[in-house]
Amino acid sequence: MFEVQKRGNSLGIRIPKSLAVKVGLEVGSEVDLDVEDGHFVIKPKSANLDELLSRVTPENLHRKVFWFIPSFLKISDNHKKIAETQTGEGLWTLR
Repeated sequence: MFEVQKRGNSLGIRIPKSLAVKVGLEVGSEVDLDVEDGHFVIKPKSANLDELLSRVTPENLHRKVFWFIPSFLKISDNHKKIAETQTGEGLWTLR
């Protein structure tokens, strides 16, 4: 059982660390709060593509990925359009 406390003009409850760890919450996590069937529902804030891309840094960016496509497989024109360069037989660098 948890006690509701006054926080400025709002109400608040403390989330025990053991529960926060189970759902991946940490200090500064953004969440959406809603009511469904008379119950509070707390969900992680949905990130949009711009927010996700803003987290990419030189330190966490992966290296280029090279794909080897065996010569017996047929490559459609659509796949050729997304290929940046052909660096060898069946070896493509994708954008």
